[in-house]
Amino acid sequence: MEDVIADFGNRLKRGGVGLFYYAGHGLQANGVNYLIPVGARIEKESDVKYETVDAGRILDEMANANNGLNIVILDACRDNPYSRSFRSASRGLAIVNTAPVGTFISYSTGPGSVARDGDGRNSPYTAALLQFMKRPGLTIEDVFKGVRQRLRKETGQVPWELSSLEGKFFFIPENGGKSAAKAGDASAPAIQSEMEEAKRLAEERRNLEEERQTL
Repeated sequence: MEDVIADFGNRLKRGGVGLFYYAGHGLQANGVNYLIPVGARIEKESDVKYETVDAGRILDEMANANNGLNIVILDACRDNPYSRSFRSASRGLAIVNTAPVGTFISYSTGPGSVARDGDGRNSPYTAALLQFMKRPGLTIEDVFKGVRQRLRKETGQVPWELSSLEGKFFFIPENGGKSAAKAGDASAPAIQSEMEEAKRLAEERRNLEEERQTL
């Protein structure tokens, strides 16, 4: 994961819109958010900083790239599976209070809350996101408002966003062309394709990990 994030940062330096999407287990310890790789071995709270990835690393890579516009989507607010062995167990993720200018961060649920996994291939949050991303003419703010309204109505879950965007961004502009001002050359079909590919690779890794544990 660390190698992939570093490569992501290097690619951002070429310009364009950066989008980091993560679906899986995440937790907070002492106010810091961590993403848990497949195969992490965590038996006590002190293992977290050695076995996981600090989510702040993604924001640092974006700040270093200085590419103008970045989107972070964290569908990772699952219940902490290690809470019984933690001295300072906390539910959900902590809300980031600093991020580079031009950053939009979305959490699948509010601070200190736990998101639903759902029964299908995607979580309810990601399923709603994929639906609203395809609608032409919606600003990024309107996309996530739609996601929040749908989730709150269907599950009671309330996604949370933080933004320091200075211009408008459309996953698909009204005319179906490229994304607008400061949005570089990203478009919804490309982003959606990458999100689906990320989900596929994550599923393959989970299957491999289950096979390894069985052996």
